[in-house]
Amino acid sequence: MLTIDKLNINNSLIDTLSQMDNNYPHRKEDFYKSLHPYVLDQWVWASEELMRHFIFPEKMKAESANVFANGYSFYSGHFWRKWGLKNVFLYDLDPEIKPINWSCLEYVREHINIDQKSLDVLIDDQFVSRDNIDMVINMSCECMYDMKHIIKRGTYPKNTIFVFQGTDKVQRGNINIHKTLDEFEKSTSFGENDIIFRGEKDVNFGSYKGSGPHKRFMIIARYDYESDNML
Repeated sequence: MLTIDKLNINNSLIDTLSQMDNNYPHRKEDFYKSLHPYVLDQWVWASEELMRHFIFPEKMKAESANVFANGYSFYSGHFWRKWGLKNVFLYDLDPEIKPINWSCLEYVREHINIDQKSLDVLIDDQFVSRDNIDMVINMSCECMYDMKHIIKRGTYPKNTIFVFQGTDKVQRGNINIHKTLDEFEKSTSFGENDIIFRGEKDVNFGSYKGSGPHKRFMIIARYDYESDNML
């Protein structure tokens, strides 16, 4: 029986697989790939660093988050609950993601309000929630424009935490890869005083997605408005 932190998620997985068979057989391969340890590893890395710097949820209260381009969110719900989130806004261009994620996240919907929107967070900027948003998460920056065009200084509450990951991995769907961590950092709007954590990780899950060894980059930041005021 698959259990994470005493939460039985088997029913969510079984319901989702049934939905894939009945309604989305053309999506099954991609969904199976989303269950690979590679995807889980991304969230574990983010969680470890967030816990290290903020000790969620005991010392850093975060209730609402925007999550960009998350795709299938089966693993994500576990971490959202671990961090104490109560409201999660999912933004994805693909409308077929919405009913699949509704099943995927059944195991946390009793504890977290899930709001899904099918839109482009750059073009449809006016429809992106910002009031009372405590976190903005993008684990797939390689699939979008540079985040500096989407997340700008002064557009979120001053204590909002930003968690971004990118990669140097060349593969189908990755339209915005970066060769180095410094290059990835420059794709954001964060200054030196804003960055709480920056790091890179060597990843090798063999033939998963045909990728082989590659690097992942992560930046955790919060805009330092106090330093701005001192200038």
